[in-house]
Amino acid sequence: MHARLDHGKVQLLTRTGLDWSNLYPYPVSALRALRAKTAYIDGELCAPRADGAPSFGLLQAAMDQGRTNSLVFFAFDLLYLDGVLKPLETPRMPLDKPPPRENRFGSPLELSRVHWVRPEVVVEVTYLTWTEGGLLRAVSYQGQREDKPASQVVRPIPHPL
Repeated sequence: MHARLDHGKVQLLTRTGLDWSNLYPYPVSALRALRAKTAYIDGELCAPRADGAPSFGLLQAAMDQGRTNSLVFFAFDLLYLDGVLKPLETPRMPLDKPPPRENRFGSPLELSRVHWVRPEVVVEVTYLTWTEGGLLRAVSYQGQREDKPASQVVRPIPHPL
């Protein structure tokens, strides 16, 4: 889930681009209290157990029963903050043709919001699977790969069964 703060307006956006802000007023209120004019935060809604550890079962129960005031937004990455953190940008699109415009995490792409980046760091990740939209699911950062140039990074092609 992403949290978008824009001059007092707070949105909780799903990975598919749905605005679920009205479903989770308590986390929205907590995010509104942040001292930021504009921010984009990658995180997840969680239901903490008594010991503070997140519980998927408690999350499902809270959502099913409409008891969302106990949910907490755990922030993973601060992607943008008041103009201080900016995307790495290149002056033009580095591809021969633009990618399909139908989705960015499942929602329509607005090309004015797309920033093409030049890879500068190669990292290794593990993941559960690829989505039909070409995105990774359940990604876990493993570490930086200083032994491999970005030009050698390609998407693995699955072998037919």
